[in-house]
Amino acid sequence: GRLNIEADYFDRTTRDILVPVFLPGYAGNGPFVDITLNTAEVLNRGYEFNVNWRDQVGDFRYSFTANGTAVHNEVLEIGASSGVNSFISGGSLGNGQIVTRTQAGQPVGAYYGYVVDGVFQDQAAVDGAPHLGNQGVGDFRYRDLNGLDENGNLTGSGDGQLTNEDRDFIGSPIPDFIYGFNANLGYKGFDLAMDFQGQVGNEIYNGKRAQRFALANYQTLWLDRWTGPGTSNSVPRASAGGVNFEPSTFFVEKGDFLRLRTITLGYNLPTAAAERLSLTNARIYLRGTNVFTITDYTGYSPEVSVANPRDEESSGGDPKSAGIDLGVYPVTSVYSVGVNVTF
Repeated sequence: GRLNIEADYFDRTTRDILVPVFLPGYAGNGPFVDITLNTAEVLNRGYEFNVNWRDQVGDFRYSFTANGTAVHNEVLEIGASSGVNSFISGGSLGNGQIVTRTQAGQPVGAYYGYVVDGVFQDQAAVDGAPHLGNQGVGDFRYRDLNGLDENGNLTGSGDGQLTNEDRDFIGSPIPDFIYGFNANLGYKGFDLAMDFQGQVGNEIYNGKRAQRFALANYQTLWLDRWTGPGTSNSVPRASAGGVNFEPSTFFVEKGDFLRLRTITLGYNLPTAAAERLSLTNARIYLRGTNVFTITDYTGYSPEVSVANPRDEESSGGDPKSAGIDLGVYPVTSVYSVGVNVTF
């Protein structure tokens, strides 16, 4: 009776999902028409588990619980049944940039953009490498990825030009593993409870960076920006707009975190002491909420919701906009003391 284990495995393909696709136009409606069809398939495969151990040794009692979920999410097709293999763009930053693409072979709402390959240090470097028309000294250097052979297949090397076709999938908002664990300890009248949560394997698109390059509220990151040859090869010059705002790996950060969500230390008065105070029972406790978060993410919180208020198609839960941080409100730590009494 001390150990309890529950485990589940799931493998589900959802078919005939409603998605917008582009079909050849008709009756003077233009070369393509955007319509909605039941024509997408998405695979979700993974496992869930919950393990609990509970025991008591003399006056010492304890229990530990751990739970976790791992999922593989993959789009199997979009528009194939209509004869048109397509993709869906999403994840608006509110500045004209769209940073996600949902496409067969990738997870829903995968980040899509340029791969940053340093910062142009001088004009000779700009002139000697593929670049967008308005790229200059101090701007990001994006990798040229879309070279094709005579059969039209990607070669893995560049073609000497930098265009929108050089963008690539650069991260996923879907965690590989979501977990939690808690501990409950007790000795005579004392009790201690701790609750942890976390996730690993996902990325966050830090859209807050893209909105504040040369405006108010600089992040400390910009103290290390490019200010001249050799000063930085990772943070570009500060600007209020331009090519450095293009969706890229610069804005993609690891979303792994571990958080102590709650910790409570309590003490129950002995029955005799409570009765002398004309009480049935009494308990005093100290509690902390959101005590600490261990993460490398530079935003206010690594818990970024699915909702994206800047996405016109979002109704508060658009998976194509998951993991995009447009200024998530900081998590508040709360510390409290309380007394519970029963008369």
